Amino acid sequence: MSLFIGEIQESYPTRAKATTIQLETKKTLVTAYPIKDLWNARTKYVGDNSAVGTLIGLLPVPTGMQYDHFELQTTSPPYKVTLIYSVPTQLLSEYNSGSSAASDTFQANALFLLALIDNADEVQVTLTDGSQKIEFTNGREWADNAIEGEVADYGKSPEKLQELIHYISSETSD
Repeated sequence: MSLFIGEIQESYPTRAKATTIQLETKKTLVTAYPIKDLWNARTKYVGDNSAVGTLIGLLPVPTGMQYDHFELQTTSPPYKVTLIYSVPTQLLSEYNSGSSAASDTFQANALFLLALIDNADEVQVTLTDGSQKIEFTNGREWADNAIEGEVADYGKSPEKLQELIHYISSETSD
């Protein structure tokens, strides 16, 4: 936890001083992902929309966004899960770079979905303000490279899922 203390000065119409204390908690992936529930919701197929919806409902949503809905590509490869989030227009451009706390969350979520949905090839995130869109896609090859192994191996037991959390936590804290 970080503690920031600073002064606020108001010069018009009066002079007043105030001290603010802002607490900023460190993101902790260990508590953000409910391992047992994720494990129980795993599925073999992207086409099992009920199981996929349950998995998505268990994933964290970055601050400033609102989960809207998901779409599934099940007719032909690549089999894909698309998560759509509503984002205020003023925040949309902040996510355009792909390097933010939100993109870290999206990548971690993609790792979990690719580990827990056997035939998923890609996880796409679409951020929209209703008129503009930004999309991020993470595929199985990316996931295997990111973890230097096969992401599917992490979906074999609750203990392996816990290992995935520890791996992600160590990568994001560097």
